[in-house]
Amino acid sequence: MHPQIRSTSPGTCPICKMDLVPVHQHQEENDSMESSIKLNEGSVNQHNKIVTVKETALPIESKFNGIVNYNRNSFKSISSRFSGRIEKLYIKYNLQPIAKGQKMMELYSPEIASAQQELLFVKSSGDTGLFNAAKQKLRLLGLSEIQINQLISTKKVNYRISVYSPYSGFVIEKQAAASMNPPGSSTIKPATSSSMSDGMSSENSASISATPDVTIAQNQPVTLLREGQYISAGERLFETVSLDDVWIEFFLRPADAKQVKLGTKLKVQSDESNNYSMARVKQIQPFFREGINYMLARAEVRNPHNTWKIGQLVDVRTAEYPRNGKWLPKTAVLSLGKKYVVFVKTGNGFKPAEVKVHDFSEQWINIGNSLPENAKVAGNAWFLIDSESLVNVKKL
Repeated sequence: MHPQIRSTSPGTCPICKMDLVPVHQHQEENDSMESSIKLNEGSVNQHNKIVTVKETALPIESKFNGIVNYNRNSFKSISSRFSGRIEKLYIKYNLQPIAKGQKMMELYSPEIASAQQELLFVKSSGDTGLFNAAKQKLRLLGLSEIQINQLISTKKVNYRISVYSPYSGFVIEKQAAASMNPPGSSTIKPATSSSMSDGMSSENSASISATPDVTIAQNQPVTLLREGQYISAGERLFETVSLDDVWIEFFLRPADAKQVKLGTKLKVQSDESNNYSMARVKQIQPFFREGINYMLARAEVRNPHNTWKIGQLVDVRTAEYPRNGKWLPKTAVLSLGKKYVVFVKTGNGFKPAEVKVHDFSEQWINIGNSLPENAKVAGNAWFLIDSESLVNVKKL
């Protein structure tokens, strides 16, 4: 039976086709009273305790879903100092680990061959000034002291010059590096400790398709450079990224931004293990993307042993601090889409009332001044309704 269907004469409900039943005068008075359903106390589960609204301070920690990302400040470019042809390539695939001083490729370069011949010529002439200038020229072209001294001792021009990495880390092929903006395929959605289970759904999880993604670049199987390929002077060949430091990225709602600021201490913990690290907020995005009411925050974590993996999902928590408010158990507040409802005890029954939610924790909800002090509400709102119930609420 649908209670909104009324008639002055017997008939059937146009929706469910059930017979209409007579409504007594006291039922009409109860139905019209404050446009809300008054629930009989007998419908309350015996284990559903009554909670009194009082203002207090609770030690609250904010919790966020985060993801491990590359530290963009650790990206470094490796460019060619001279033109030539790749004779031998030792970098075979994207994100190949490399150490500082490790051989990357061997090049044939007429420019380098000419500079070597020049050095041998001025050495034989005995002109110290020209000799030192020729050595400095080879240094600026990228040759090491060992290569220069070997040339002087052997007096033989080396037509295949080895190129060594000036950095340690992981090699990123130049086209792959260009696509990493930011470095992707794994994603997270903005979600904080205000995300409520057991029927509670916070406003920060309402938008799915519109929420920004933190992305992680996928590995390319091989590099695009090939043996026999010609390269130009100044051409960027690779980028390297170090994982000694990584970013932990997570999203903030405007309400969270009041508590999470630059320098705020964080505890970063993995869901899969007991690994955790302490960090501080290094950067907070100072603007909202169009149509998205979230800000991206970053913390930097030391990762010398590669404990944190790129793309790994983590929990980010702030330190506990007392927060004043009128806190109710999470189970006492019922989510109705964009509205939040509690059941206030009135006489022998309970009346639904809309409340405004200000803060969340894992177990508690701050309703601010939505209810007067000492108001009594049902400790578990779900025991008072079923899936067929129609709840009309009115602010107190």
